[in-house]
Amino acid sequence: MRKRAAVTLLCLATLTRFSKGDDQSVQQTQDEARMQLREDAARDAEATMTKNLLTQFIARVKDTSDLLGQFQDKANTFFPRLQKLLTDDDGKRLALDDAAFLEYLDIHDHPPATLEEIKAKKVAIDSILAKLKEQLAAPTAGYTPPVTMKDEVEDARQWSVSNLAKTNELSGWLDSVIAKNADKDISKAPTLGKRIDAFNAAKIDALAKSKLQVQPEVQQTVQDAAIAAIRLQAEQDAQSIIREKNAELERLRIQQDMQIKQMLEDQKEKEDALNKQLAEAKAARLKSNAQNEATVKQAEEDAEFIKKRQECHNGDVQAVLAPFISKGRFQPKTGKGADSNGTSITRK
Repeated sequence: MRKRAAVTLLCLATLTRFSKGDDQSVQQTQDEARMQLREDAARDAEATMTKNLLTQFIARVKDTSDLLGQFQDKANTFFPRLQKLLTDDDGKRLALDDAAFLEYLDIHDHPPATLEEIKAKKVAIDSILAKLKEQLAAPTAGYTPPVTMKDEVEDARQWSVSNLAKTNELSGWLDSVIAKNADKDISKAPTLGKRIDAFNAAKIDALAKSKLQVQPEVQQTVQDAAIAAIRLQAEQDAQSIIREKNAELERLRIQQDMQIKQMLEDQKEKEDALNKQLAEAKAARLKSNAQNEATVKQAEEDAEFIKKRQECHNGDVQAVLAPFISKGRFQPKTGKGADSNGTSITRK
């Protein structure tokens, strides 16, 4: 509306250039209209920049939300699988492997994340995304997302990448352990859940016995059990280190893929921006040429108009036009100009 009003003012000022109005007032109106157009152009440029930056951040938030969605989908299959192993045949195969058994206990007690944590972060990021979309629909000039909002999005993004990589690595580890023990006889093997119960009971019993005075042979048995536990713990630690290294490699791979994707998107945005600038420069040049041509044409018309006005004051022209512009009536057959008397048709 402001731009339309400024253009209207400029047009009115141009149309009244040769009217009997004050030339200084017309010039002032033209100057005000041009200033209004420049202010509108500056506001439009700022609004466009704000919209572009907001659109880029929305894409970043949307990508983070998608990552959390992938993590949520993976967790919805991974955690039920952990529970199912407590009673199924695959759990029995895992329980036959001492090192894998201890590793499972660590995963079960210290998972990369919980479904509740993933859901809470997904809800928070989706809420931010909805607010940003509302802002984009009705943008405020100069608006930028708060630093706290950007930090929250980036933290959620890194958290998703890291823990999704760990979960994928753990899922692959389970597959490899179960495949490695696929040929073992599990017909008489206890379920994984029962072995965990027996393991916990044995720990409690060993703790109780350690507080009692026992015979040397019993002490030797306890020592042997402690050494075996230390060995199992060492194997568990080694498996944990390998798992963490694999998870780190997976995280780096995902991060590199995301960086490459972002670089390609940034390159495309730069190319689009450059093409837009070239198109705008071409349009501006054509507009400027058209305005210059219009200015030259107007100047020629003005000069021609002034010339004709000056010619009207020439004596010869005045003499020719005298019968038409002098007061009175023309008298035929007299060869004279206007006469204040009435016109005589029969005069000779």
